[in-house]
Amino acid sequence: MEEDLCSGRNELTSPEQLTIVTSKGYQGCLGNNVVLTSAAMMKELNTNMTGLNISHAVKILKMQDERVIRNAA
Repeated sequence: MEEDLCSGRNELTSPEQLTIVTSKGYQGCLGNNVVLTSAAMMKELNTNMTGLNISHAVKILKMQDERVIRNAA
């Protein structure tokens, strides 16, 4: 699956468009596209596990928007 994701990422207009969220550590060709999450983030985001997923998704989308703006400048 990693090879498919690496190949697909290379076909995107911008490789930063791909974000993979995991609670496991990762080292490989997708390292720049991996965002780690954990239950410990619940306190930081002031939420429960369900809300954690939503809050984390919003945070990731904001980060992607900032990358797009930076790259367009």
